[in-house]
Amino acid sequence: MSQNQLQVLHAEAFQGLKFGQSGILDMSQNKLQDLPPKVFDSLELDRLNLQNINLIQLHAGTFQGLTFGRYCSRCILDMSQNKLQELPPKVFYKFRFTMLGYLRSLRLEGNQLRSLGDRPFYGLDYLEELNLQQNQLTDLDEDVFGDDFLKRSLLDLKLGGNRLTTLPGGLFNGFTNLRKLQLQSNQLVRLPQQLFQTLSSLEFLNLSHNELVTLSSDVFYGLSSLRSLRLEGNRLRSLATRPFYWLYRLEELHLAQNQLTDLDEDVFDGYDRYDYDDSHQCSSHRRRSSHRRRSSRRRRSSLRRVRRSSLKRSLLELNLGGNRLTALHDGLFKGFRSLRTLQLQSNQLARLPKQLFQNLSSLNFLNLSQNALEELPPSLFDGLNLSVIDLSHNKLRTLNATQFDLESLTTLDLRGNRLTDATRRDLARLKVELYVD
Repeated sequence: MSQNQLQVLHAEAFQGLKFGQSGILDMSQNKLQDLPPKVFDSLELDRLNLQNINLIQLHAGTFQGLTFGRYCSRCILDMSQNKLQELPPKVFYKFRFTMLGYLRSLRLEGNQLRSLGDRPFYGLDYLEELNLQQNQLTDLDEDVFGDDFLKRSLLDLKLGGNRLTTLPGGLFNGFTNLRKLQLQSNQLVRLPQQLFQTLSSLEFLNLSHNELVTLSSDVFYGLSSLRSLRLEGNRLRSLATRPFYWLYRLEELHLAQNQLTDLDEDVFDGYDRYDYDDSHQCSSHRRRSSHRRRSSRRRRSSLRRVRRSSLKRSLLELNLGGNRLTALHDGLFKGFRSLRTLQLQSNQLARLPKQLFQNLSSLNFLNLSQNALEELPPSLFDGLNLSVIDLSHNKLRTLNATQFDLESLTTLDLRGNRLTDATRRDLARLKVELYVD
């Protein structure tokens, strides 16, 4: 029924209709504008596609009698790319104890929703994905997701591309299993302190392309599982003292396209998570200890503390490009033993400390392009295992090939510099893919 010119759908349109094993009803790309109450009564589906049908409003009983399979792992209701401006209060509530409650994915992106009213998702106890991107939401009530069952089931929440300027401090309280949260491309100016404190399972957080000017020191408290944090495209001018302190599993940190002018040397210092290991104790001692009951504190005092994780140990990619950095402290990257990609392009760096990259033994890709570098310390890259170095579009004139004498190096980009002829001849002997003007 998709891609037709349907303008009217009668309440009895699907009466007596039975679907096969797939259970898919695709009505996308029509011109219906309205769906009568109980139009899907008695249907049993795995997926209902109402995408781009010019839908203007929903009735409280539109989905009355609709059944989604209890054992369907991806039961989807897609109402994206329509013209909905509001959702009826508790529009799914009356189906809480019916089979509609087994819906896994609700897609409402690309509508014209300006507000969400009184808990419109109440009753969707098994919902795992909720997509509200590309609407016109300006604010959210603190209890808009106020159903404990929904909060425990939701894994992926998409709120990007709206007009949100603030978020209530308790908005995400109770989302204990949420793994992905997308808030990009809104108009957020600030984040309440400890906004994310209960999101212990969150792995991906996108706050890019907002209007954030600063971050409080505890804003990311509680995000003990976070792997990726995107903050690019904001207006950050400075970072609070150790704002990423609690992110001891973070692997990707994107801070590009902000207005950072300076970074404190300890800005990336973080919480060190320790475990206790008794492997150093002999087996006989462990056998004797197993027969004695000790308090937790006393037992731990006899074990060896082992540092398991911290931000500097876990981070694999750091993007600081497109800021206004003019200088970097020589100890800024100290301890980043796992870092593989470092992007510092499009800043205003005129010089680099000679020990800036010391001990970054895992670093593979380094981008220093589009800065104002006039020279490089002779030992800047000593001990590194770099494959790619991008120094294009700086102000370099004289370089020595021995500075790039790395066994691992495969690509060296020096385009857009002012290299002397002698430097060009010297660099030509390198057995790498060399780019010069």
